[in-house]
Amino acid sequence: MKRVYLKELKKMVPVKVMSVGLALIVAIVMTFPGSALAKEQWTFKFPTFEPEHSLFSKQYWHWWCDRVEELSEGRVKFEKYPGQTLIKAPDIFEAVKDGICETGLFTIPYEAGFVPLPTAKELPFSFVDFNTHHYMWLQFMKVGLQDYFHSYNVHCVADSAWDAYSFWTSKRWGPIEKLEDLKGCKIRSPGGQMSEACKAMGAVPVAMPSPEAYTAMERGTLDCLTMPESSNIAFSLEEVTAYICRPDYATTGVPIIVNLDIWNSLPKEIQDIMHQAGEEAYFNCSEQIMKADTELIAPIVKKRGIKVVDLDPKERERMRKACAVVWDNWLEKNGDTFNGLGKKMYDIVVRTVGRP
Repeated sequence: MKRVYLKELKKMVPVKVMSVGLALIVAIVMTFPGSALAKEQWTFKFPTFEPEHSLFSKQYWHWWCDRVEELSEGRVKFEKYPGQTLIKAPDIFEAVKDGICETGLFTIPYEAGFVPLPTAKELPFSFVDFNTHHYMWLQFMKVGLQDYFHSYNVHCVADSAWDAYSFWTSKRWGPIEKLEDLKGCKIRSPGGQMSEACKAMGAVPVAMPSPEAYTAMERGTLDCLTMPESSNIAFSLEEVTAYICRPDYATTGVPIIVNLDIWNSLPKEIQDIMHQAGEEAYFNCSEQIMKADTELIAPIVKKRGIKVVDLDPKERERMRKACAVVWDNWLEKNGDTFNGLGKKMYDIVVRTVGRP
């Protein structure tokens, strides 16, 4: 039987039919693993706890997902589940660790009792600016924080920028103008070092999911909120707030993590893309936070008639000194953790910003 080569085949088969046939052959070849034409694709679930419209959802978590999709040219896709629609906020870390979802976020204060070392990021009055805080995080990684994450079966791909924490009080409680005004104040706090700082300043931290804070402020179960101000806006908490005091006493982070088994299965080019997108997401989010302070939060605060307390620097210093015990307790509790990694991280913070 005579062999029919491509140039002869063109004479025998209409061009359109041959084009369809070749396309079909290429498609079939691409389905075989190891094919030179094949490009593996992945779809990952990504749960978050804030609403889809919040600054952090739009400018950080989902922004990272979109950037990874863009850089990977669609090889990586994400199914986004905002507002705790897939997993409750306190359970997301464990869900990623256990492989229930492949990617997600890590709420540092929620996991303070389980994964304590990242709370070095939250030591009270250690926040200076976004660049300095990110520098400390990168130094943490250099001395072994990524290995620490690996011991929990997760890989961290992005540090997170977060507003400095302030005090939003109800009309019933009144303004925070001095350290004594915090005594006995019931404050919604996410946990971690923010709760410890509130205790040190005389307040009573109350653990409560963000979506429940509005009703609690209305009913008087809470007197005060301490959250990132952009998050307060996302949950409409300005509607139950009369005063704002801004000692900028703490900040936290909600980094992005990937299940370690999934991470190890990815080619290096995809891993590099995720890290690159993580760095870009950090700086995008920090830029958007600074913009939101003037373009979003300030107009809303003014419109609602909320009084912003002009805190005396001496009172802020009194608050800062009251929190020195939090630093001491953190080092005593965590310094020896993971072969002394806690002490190394603590020393990085002290060298970078000093301590109370």
